[in-house]
Amino acid sequence: MRNEFETYNPYICFAFFIGTVAFSMCFLNPVFSAVSFLFSILFALTVKGKSVIRFLLMLIPLFLLIVFLNPLLNHYGTHELFMLFGKPYTLEALLFGVNTGFMFMSIMIWFMSMNAVMTTDKLTYILGNFIPSISLMLSMIIRFIPSMRKKGMEINNARMAIGKGVRNSSRKEGIANGMETLKSLTANSLEKGIVTADSMRARGYGSSKRTSFRIYRFKRKDIILGISFAVLSAYTLVSSIMGGMKYDYNTLVFSNTVWTKTGFSTYVIFLSLPFLLNILEELKWRSLRSKI
Repeated sequence: MRNEFETYNPYICFAFFIGTVAFSMCFLNPVFSAVSFLFSILFALTVKGKSVIRFLLMLIPLFLLIVFLNPLLNHYGTHELFMLFGKPYTLEALLFGVNTGFMFMSIMIWFMSMNAVMTTDKLTYILGNFIPSISLMLSMIIRFIPSMRKKGMEINNARMAIGKGVRNSSRKEGIANGMETLKSLTANSLEKGIVTADSMRARGYGSSKRTSFRIYRFKRKDIILGISFAVLSAYTLVSSIMGGMKYDYNTLVFSNTVWTKTGFSTYVIFLSLPFLLNILEELKWRSLRSKI
């Protein structure tokens, strides 16, 4: 599926992901947490495909751990389900654990989508002029992890070809071969770091004010989407300040005012816009291909 959202200006994309993560962490209302979780999955499916399902399955054990561990640590509420280790296991604490679990999973999936949309060059474009050193370090770290993983697989495959791999050895020999692989990988990483540092020093990095080449420009669609995000997030924040997202886990009473209904509507629209952009772009391309 075509990822139309990533064609927008990096500032717009970055602001959206910051907003989604911040709202997901601040809104303790279970309805709002469920909505964030739902749209995090829908959007991730448009940018990562079926791999989000495997990622979600990996998060389920952590979700269950958070859900059932919270009532063991917090004993507030009046609806006692049973006694465990001499402490009451309450319904209110269990529901708060469920909300915390959904909040955790939605944040992780939003970050997964952010990693697909916000590439290294986009992060450098956003942070380069403000904090160039951190921007460079962050981009190098993001590039370093997959590069190190790929190099480690190459070293291990080469050692397996000569009968010194980790898998085709006994446990004792496997540990020794694994340490040799790690030793070679560490030496290769240090060598690459030295070469990169020398290359940057030879090119004059840090000797004068940094300049950069920018390929991103604000277009009309960026301005329209940016204003939409600003208005929707501002109204959602005002609704929260006015008590529209309030939910009391001790009494299981939630707010049901005009601020709740309008804030919920703007929140849903805010979260759904990138997903709708990707869906509409995909439908457009399918329609154009069918006419060829």
